[in-house]
This record gives sequence, structure tokens and C-alpha cells, in this order.
Amino acid sequence: MEKSDSQLIKAFQSEGDLGAAEELLLRYKDKLYSFLFQMLGAQHDAQDALQETMLSVLKNLNGYNEQNQFKAWIFRIARNKAINVMRFRKKTVLSDEPEMLENQMNTDSGEETSSRISKEEKISELNKALQKLPDNEREVVVLRIQGEIPFKEIAEMTGVSINTVLGRMHNAKKRLKQLLETMPS
Repeated sequence: MEKSDSQLIKAFQSEGDLGAAEELLLRYKDKLYSFLFQMLGAQHDAQDALQETMLSVLKNLNGYNEQNQFKAWIFRIARNKAINVMRFRKKTVLSDEPEMLENQMNTDSGEETSSRISKEEKISELNKALQKLPDNEREVVVLRIQGEIPFKEIAEMTGVSINTVLGRMHNAKKRLKQLLETMPS
């Protein structure tokens, strides 16, 4: 039976069980990477931010208290790392990441080539459209979709009201629809 986040955290905090911490980090690794990639738009930046996130979580896990939901806490750390990268770059740069798309498409090896290409194109178009959103809108979309974080927690993480978060999501959906409709087929 799989241990809960809470059980793994307690095992690490009380017994110093590094295996429990590793299991906990591995549980969120893929979702965090997807979130960071969508926020930053570049594979190497997402990998660096993921590594920094994991180190920060491990360093601060002893001080973590159960009042916070762990998932929101770890995504907040990842968000802060992404913001640091964006500040350093001063601008989010769109980059084609063929390796990531290839990895996503290889998970469905039984499909016809044309179907894979069509999916790859759709994923590429969506990624390009996401990169064109304002940072605050893209952040809400990615936290909600990739991170599966409730709007209320997104509001707490970003320091804005829930109405602002809902407004950003609404605006992002409208923008994405417009962007995807105007992209060349």
C-alpha cells in the first residue's frame, strides 16, 4: 500500500528516512517538470529549476508543517524558482523542445504515424500559444491544469484574490482560443 504524503513527511522528519523523502520527491517530479517547462518554455531552464526546487524542498522539509497542503507547498517553491529564472532572463523565450514532444509522443507507440504527427502538432501549437500568454495568466493555467491545484490555493500562492485568479483563467481561456484559431494549420 502506498504511503500518503503525510506519512512520508513524518518518516523523514522523525526518523531522517531519506528513502521517504526520495519517494515523496519522485511522486511530484513529473508534474513539477511539466509545470516548470510550461512556465519557462525551455527544457534546460525547467530542468535547472526542477533541480533547485528538489534541493530546496529537501533542505526545508524538516520545517514543513502539516497545516499547508504539501502539493501546494512544493508547487509554490517551484513557482518561486521559475520566477527567479524569468527575472534572470528578463523575458520568457519561446523555444522548440523536440525532445519533450518526442517523449510525449513515444508513450503511444501503437498509433499510426499520421495520428502521432497530428498530436505532436497540436501539442506544439498549444505550447506556443501558452508561451504567448501573459506570465500571470500562463501561471494560473499551468498550476490549475498541470499541477491540479485548486483556485483557492493558487490565489494563496500568488498573493492575489480568488476572483483575480478566476479572472486570469477566464482571460487565458479566451486568449488561448483566439491564438489557436489564428495559428496556421
